[in-house]
Amino acid sequence: MDLKESLNLTDVVEKTGLSASTAHRIIRGLERRDYLSRNEDTKRYSLGARIAYLGSLAENRSNDGLREKAYEYLVKIRDQINESASTTANFDYFI
Repeated sequence: MDLKESLNLTDVVEKTGLSASTAHRIIRGLERRDYLSRNEDTKRYSLGARIAYLGSLAENRSNDGLREKAYEYLVKIRDQINESASTTANFDYFI
């Protein structure tokens, strides 16, 4: 998901291959925890405040090896969802 991209439920279902009911249940859980935010006018979801917070934590801890620890998992997720992934906060390069 692009940082500025927003998706509706149908988009999420198409991108993930999940059933609509499963995708909706997961989305609602992420929304309750502020990982996703829903625009009530457009009914589209975008990244929530908690993601920004986690990003700032990761950026502040960038020298503790977090990226190296997460790299293996990032590659697996990238391969499963067939999307690009970045190990840098400023998207200097993609894996």
